[in-house]
Amino acid sequence: MTKNNQRPLRVCILSLLVMMHIISCGSGNSGNESYNINIEETVSGDYRYTEIELTLSGGGSTRPKSINDNGDIIGVGTHPAPSSCGCGSSLLKGFLYGGGIYTELQPPGWEYVGGVFAINEKGEVVGEGIVLDHYFNGKPSYTTKGFLYSGGLYTEIIPPGWESSSAQDINNKGDIVGTGDNKGFLYSDREYIEIIPPGWEYVGNISINNNGDIAGSGFDSNYTRKGGSRLSF
Repeated sequence: MTKNNQRPLRVCILSLLVMMHIISCGSGNSGNESYNINIEETVSGDYRYTEIELTLSGGGSTRPKSINDNGDIIGVGTHPAPSSCGCGSSLLKGFLYGGGIYTELQPPGWEYVGGVFAINEKGEVVGEGIVLDHYFNGKPSYTTKGFLYSGGLYTEIIPPGWESSSAQDINNKGDIVGTGDNKGFLYSDREYIEIIPPGWEYVGNISINNNGDIAGSGFDSNYTRKGGSRLSF
């Protein structure tokens, strides 16, 4: 098998790394966070490896989750938490790194981002976060909601009447799938469709391709773990 016609493999690692040959350096500011980015490239045989070191001013670490064909990377990072929030020593925030620019992902007013899960070729990102819902006996009560980040704007993704949601995948058409309240959902053309196979009690993971085909997993009333798919609409 020849590798000469294969596309070079790019491995992107966003963490605190000790690097020997820095070929590019940059710095900037996103929101209240300043950051430094170092990039190192290494060639091994027919493959090129790119390491990206992203260092936040307040410390913490970063974890990449996904990358699209344009090289845009999404993930989450830990940030020191203010003592007033009562949420431990650190908070999670999402990030998008593309075109040499680092963008912090956190919907306005949300407490923190629990995860960013998918990015399509348009650079649209979906994930989930924690939102202050109400106070009970003087203590805050939180809920989990999904979000879409597109064109610099955030859209809350949660089916009407649901108590919680998580936006888990998005295709190039902008169709979004996710889970919540023990079920799955599809959000397409500004409409929500509930997804749960007959006889199932729970849907926990779900994904969608560019044809609109949906795959997921869950379990039935006997707690038998299952996987399934739903053909495109």
